[in-house]
This record gives sequence, structure tokens and C-alpha cells, in this order.
Amino acid sequence: MAVPRYAAFQSEPFRALWIGMLVSNVGSQMQIVGQGWLVRDLSNAPVALGLVSVASAVPMIFLTPIGGAIADRFPRRTLLACTQTGMLLQALVLAALTLAGHIQLWQIIGLAAAGSVLLALDNPTRQALLPDLVSQDQLQSAVSLNSAVWSGSALIGPALGGLLLGPLGPGGLFLVNAVSYLAVLYALVFLRGVHDRPGQRPDPVFAGVINGLQYASRDGLTRTVLLLLVVGSLFGRSYQTLMPIFARDVLNVGPTGYGLLLAAPGAGAIVGAFALGAARTLRRTDRVMLGGLMCFCVLVMLFTITRTFAIALVWMFGAGISSTVFIACGSTLLQLHSPRALRGRVMSLATVANIGMSQMGGLLGASLATLVGAPAAVGGAALTALLIAVLFALAPGWRASAANVMAVPAEGQGVAP
Repeated sequence: MAVPRYAAFQSEPFRALWIGMLVSNVGSQMQIVGQGWLVRDLSNAPVALGLVSVASAVPMIFLTPIGGAIADRFPRRTLLACTQTGMLLQALVLAALTLAGHIQLWQIIGLAAAGSVLLALDNPTRQALLPDLVSQDQLQSAVSLNSAVWSGSALIGPALGGLLLGPLGPGGLFLVNAVSYLAVLYALVFLRGVHDRPGQRPDPVFAGVINGLQYASRDGLTRTVLLLLVVGSLFGRSYQTLMPIFARDVLNVGPTGYGLLLAAPGAGAIVGAFALGAARTLRRTDRVMLGGLMCFCVLVMLFTITRTFAIALVWMFGAGISSTVFIACGSTLLQLHSPRALRGRVMSLATVANIGMSQMGGLLGASLATLVGAPAAVGGAALTALLIAVLFALAPGWRASAANVMAVPAEGQGVAP
């Protein structure tokens, strides 16, 4: 029987969590809009944006592997309830300080770090839970649709944030984000009965971290996919941190234009995610992944040399499509290839690559922007990523392993019926 399009939506637990995460991530994106604008109000130095970015990056890089080991040891539904509640409280504190007029840059940095600590546990837990919500033949659809959660929120959230930034102010956007976490907490009710517990004898947490790192370093396909994700995030996505500068100083647009600049890649990303989600099968995922990375780098470079707002939106739309194709293909390979007992740890490393390294890239871009300007800093980094991607394309050995993974999923993948 042929696998239907958007097959993962046939699973009620997946569908409930997908909707809850979409609502929550829209709120998170609105908070990102408000936070970037607020930081720019508090300091004109580009490095201030970089400091907030690195405050988020450090916990994601160093604590996410521990989060992955915890996700392989404890019930994942319970872990998600704890992390989502913690992020709700973090957003409430940020909103209260801002609305009371007492917010300072160091407080934003500290709260960004606290939110990142929670995300370091939340993200690998959700990624590891995903195959337990769907059947084996629904997994590729689930991974792509899971990418659409962030992509869709990246379309809706910045657009809403830009429109509401004026009337509500940053504090109001932070409050909206706090309320949005209730959607995920409600969705967790539908996950009762889902087999979300690890194996009978999971590794101790710190031993589990070491075992996960050893597996990733020894397994050629896992190592290569993670390296590509690092390259794309570290060198390709620094534009996200510097977007307030592009909006205010390069393209000369206000809060609404800023929101649209953030929403344009989100619009492209949701197109790419739903296109992949609709695909019944995807052949040569390795080539599609590399092609997505190369296209993404070229489009970011075009964005940095454009001074017309409408054309800049077009480049960002295309960058969103190609970035989502690249990341979703990498996640699919890792999900299918990783043994069930190590899945949380492997996906925690993917989280480090996708989120932690993206935020480190923001610090790198902000530091370079103080010397050469934002366009040159972002464009130069994207060119570096493009050249590295070409080198990987010329080394085809890992791609044969990728083709085998798509043909025969890794033994031990346990999924819900």
C-alpha cells in the first residue's frame, strides 16, 4: 500500500503535539522580534546582539548532549512538561521586567541563557520522542512536518511580531509568548499511553554523554551529517542575529519591515517543509541535502548585496526553502540511521549543530560586523560555507552510506503502531 501524503498527520499524538508546538513557536518567534528590537534600543553596538546570541549558544553547545542523555534515560513526556513550564516562567519574568521599565541588557542576556538551558533539554527530548509517535513508514513525513512547525512559526511569528511591536511593545510580545506555552502543555494530554520510556537499562547520564559522542565520532555517516549541519549553521545563518541592523541601517525599514525580513525565510521554509512532507519517498537524500546547503549559501550572499527591500525579501524566501530542505534531509538521515537507544543523544548533537552553532555564528557575524559591516560579514561567512559544501560534494564516500540508510532503516528503530 502506498504511503499517503502527509502520512504523519494520521497519528493523533503527533498531530496534537504538532499543533501545540506550532502555537508555542509562533510565540517564541514573536519574542525574538521583540528581544532584537529591545537590545538595539538599549545599545547601538552590534556586539550587544552578539552577546545575547552567545548567551543562548553556550548552554546549547555544552548542555544539549547532557539533555540528550537525559532524554534517553527518563520518560520524555514528563521531561517536556517540565521544560515547557520552565520556558513559560522565563518568558513571564522577561515580560514583567520589560513592562515595569526595569529591563537592562544584562538581564536579557541572563534570561536568554536560562531559556537556552531549558531548550537544551527540550529539543533533543522532542526529537527523540518523534519516532515513538508515528509508524515506521510515517517517519520521513513526520520529520519534514516537524521542520514545518518551526518554519510555519518563523513565517507567522515575525510577521505578527512586527505588526504588534508598535502597539504592544517588546514586553507585550514577551507576554504573548508566555501564554503560548500553554498550547504544548495541553497537547501533552494526548500523549498519554505513548511508549516514551527508554530501554530497560539506559546508560547513566554522564556515561551516556560519552557513549553518544563516541558513537557520533566513529560512525561515518553520523559524523558527516553533523559536520555539514555545523557548517550551514555557523557560517550560513549569522544574518538572523544581525537582521535588526539590516532592517534599520542597510535597508532602512521600520518594525513592520523588520518583521517581514524575518518572516520571508519562514514563508520559504514552510513551503520547503510541506513539499518534503508531501513526498512519499525521497531518493538520494545526500544530494538533496548538499544541494539545499549550496543554494542557501548563494541566496544569503545575494541578500547581502541587495539594497532593494522587495528583492531582499525574495532572496530570504528562497533561503528559507533551501535551508529547510538541507536541515530536514540531515535530520531524516540521523533519525533513520541512529539506534533507538542512542537516538536522544544523536539528536542532541543535531540540536547543537542547528541551534547552538547558529547562535555562535551570530556572535561571529556580530564581531566581524563591527570591523567590516554587516553585509560583508554575513556574505563572507556564507561564501565560506559554500566552499566547504563543494569540498564535501567532491568526497562521495559518505553518500553511499546515506543511500543505504534510505533504502533500509537502521535496525532497532522502535515506533508506535
